[in-house]
Amino acid sequence: MKKKYFLGLILLIAIIIFMKSLYSPNAFTKPDVLNGTYNCDELNFSSISFDEKDQLYYYYNHLEKEKSDTDLVSKGSYKIVDKGIYTIEPSSNIPAQEINCMDNSFTILINDAKYNFYKIDDNPIININDSQDD
Repeated sequence: MKKKYFLGLILLIAIIIFMKSLYSPNAFTKPDVLNGTYNCDELNFSSISFDEKDQLYYYYNHLEKEKSDTDLVSKGSYKIVDKGIYTIEPSSNIPAQEINCMDNSFTILINDAKYNFYKIDDNPIININDSQDD
C-alpha cells in the first residue's frame, strides 16, 4: 500500500515539473531576437508582429477597425544592428528608432508615447492580406 502512494507521489511530482517547464515564462526561444508577436498592457488591443524572415513588422490596433476594414495600423521594416538591438524604419504611427530586445520584451515609441511590449508567441501573427500588400 505504501508503495502505491510513493509511486503516485513520484508521478505527481514528475507531472508538475513537466508542466512547469512547458509554461515557464522563459520558454521562448532566442530571448534577444526580435521575432514573433508582442502585446502591450497599456495598449490592450494592440500587438506588433515581427517577421524575422522578411524583416517586416506589422502594428495592429484592434480598436482602429471601426475606422477601416483592417486592424493593421502600420507596416514597416526593421534590421538588426547588434545582438538584441534593432532599428525600426518609420511608418505612419511608429517613428524611426532603435529598440533593444531583452528578455522577450522591448520599449517602443508609438504616437509620441513609450510603450513596453512583451512576447506572447514565437510566431508572427500576421493577417495574410496584410503580408501581401507591398
